[in-house]
Amino acid sequence: MRDDWKLLEHAHRSKLSTTKAACKSILDEHGVRYSILNELPGWLPMRHSPIDFMHNFYALVKRFLFDIVMAGHLLNSMGWDLFQNSINSVIWPSGIGRLPKNLADDHGLPKADQWRRLSSIYPFILWLCWRDHHDEIKASAPPVPASAKPQPTFKCQAYLQLYCQGLELLGVHQTINSHLAMHYSLVFRQYGPAYATWLFGFEHFNGVLEDMNLNGHGGGEMEYSLAHDWVEKHRLYELAISLPEGASDKEHKLVQQAIDQKGLDRGTLHTQIAQFTSVNLNILLTLRTASSILPPWLTSKTKFTSLRGLQHPQVYQLLVGFSQHKFPDLNVVDDMTVELGTTVLFTSQSATATQTNADQFAGVLMHDTCVPCKIIYHFEIHLPDQVFYCSAVQKMVSDNKIPVMLWDHFATDLGVNIIYENIFGPLEIITSSQLSCAVAIIPITTNVLAEEKSFDSDEDGDIAS
Repeated sequence: MRDDWKLLEHAHRSKLSTTKAACKSILDEHGVRYSILNELPGWLPMRHSPIDFMHNFYALVKRFLFDIVMAGHLLNSMGWDLFQNSINSVIWPSGIGRLPKNLADDHGLPKADQWRRLSSIYPFILWLCWRDHHDEIKASAPPVPASAKPQPTFKCQAYLQLYCQGLELLGVHQTINSHLAMHYSLVFRQYGPAYATWLFGFEHFNGVLEDMNLNGHGGGEMEYSLAHDWVEKHRLYELAISLPEGASDKEHKLVQQAIDQKGLDRGTLHTQIAQFTSVNLNILLTLRTASSILPPWLTSKTKFTSLRGLQHPQVYQLLVGFSQHKFPDLNVVDDMTVELGTTVLFTSQSATATQTNADQFAGVLMHDTCVPCKIIYHFEIHLPDQVFYCSAVQKMVSDNKIPVMLWDHFATDLGVNIIYENIFGPLEIITSSQLSCAVAIIPITTNVLAEEKSFDSDEDGDIAS
């Protein structure tokens, strides 16, 4: 750990420096420059400065691809094609960001959030690229091209330390990011989780301000225009989310007209406004990706469908049994039963809405375990005094015939499980609040079983098994 007082001393020297070269020399040698915060009584630059996790950690992920895989020539041209094709084959949920594209051709395009998503599937994509005919990592690296230039040779905290120690043993030069990564646990204990110091919001707001046309006005007009635009957008946002439930259609149209005139047809602000103003039509689930399930719009022209006419006709009786178990006081029966004092679950008063197939997989909490499942249907059940949400799912199938993989020892921390492709258990009904996390599917073919099967990996790194 560096000494705060020495850092303050070097920062003061940087303040007194008269040339940019002198300031840069102090920065390169001691890693510090002057900050106005140094004038605060009790301020200690090292102890009171949280690490920017977003840029620091994903710089490590990005550097692994650049300085180890690419610079170390660990993938040849065929390997890079397989690398990109494997990424493109991943069935990725739509609500948790996107995977980077064209990494084989352009390594500089992905943003920090895309590097974050890539890190969750790194081990499996590289295994696909480096494995031999026995599904083992090849003993020797690909030959170095003749044209290549010579290169100088939490639990997460523990794994990062092992990773950096491994790099040290390999003789790989490390940057300040590797050193800062060793202090994550200290920073998290002092400042809270990584999102407490996440810089995405600040960068997004900077982008919003940069997109505003200022027409090159000076004399304080640009500052006024920025402030006016900022306040106006926030007022529109507050107006849209603060309309009372009994607001008239005319009031809603006026707000929508103001939003449209402002040019907010697309983008984060319009999306948030739409979500907040239609909250009564959203089923908000406890998904770690903050996704939502949108039920169908019910209008006078809505055509109702029969639950018995669905692709899975047994789902109706499953819903009846689930409702009977969940609400025993209501005495729920099917629509073929005629009894007094019962609650009938109608089969023909339902409307449907189709969502993207990319979101058909999820981790479901069952008996304190996150089980990977395929989502078949979501249901919004209207009871006499409440609305209840449930889902029809099928468990993905895995057994002991699947061979032991290299990462099995770390499967819990990686949040990975291996399941057979297109083989599912019987249909069952769960409460929608049991949906725990989104699941990504990485299709592979093993040379051991000679059968097609898939990985599933949840976005947040929690086990899905």
